[in-house]
Amino acid sequence: RRIVEAADRHGMVVVIGIGYRSSWKKTDTVEMAATAMFSAAAPFRDDPNVILNVWNETNTGNALETPQAVARYVAAIRKAAPQRLVCAGSLQSKMNIELAKAVEVDLYCQDAGRNLKDTLTAFEDLRSFGKPIIN
Repeated sequence: RRIVEAADRHGMVVVIGIGYRSSWKKTDTVEMAATAMFSAAAPFRDDPNVILNVWNETNTGNALETPQAVARYVAAIRKAAPQRLVCAGSLQSKMNIELAKAVEVDLYCQDAGRNLKDTLTAFEDLRSFGKPIIN
């Protein structure tokens, strides 16, 4: 809370990453994760300088991180904090495109690319979807 308030006083935006693969157990379900996302987003419903990042570095290898699961999390976050911007992204350029096609977010958190060429290609791939891209 103090970080969000301090950032606001200085005209800064805070991107809060909610999900990350190492924070979940193999027995956790999409609904459990959606409930957690709702609970994590709710305290920030009135903070206009907050962007909520659904899942940092999404990876299709995990059932909790599929585009369908991410769409469920976006819905939970929007229910908890309907005025907040929501973003999602992946380490994999292909997954970024899958997310862009399947999930309605306000902007993309592009983490793909292991070198400059791959990173620029990933950005170019996302540009056609017409939304802001952050890294």
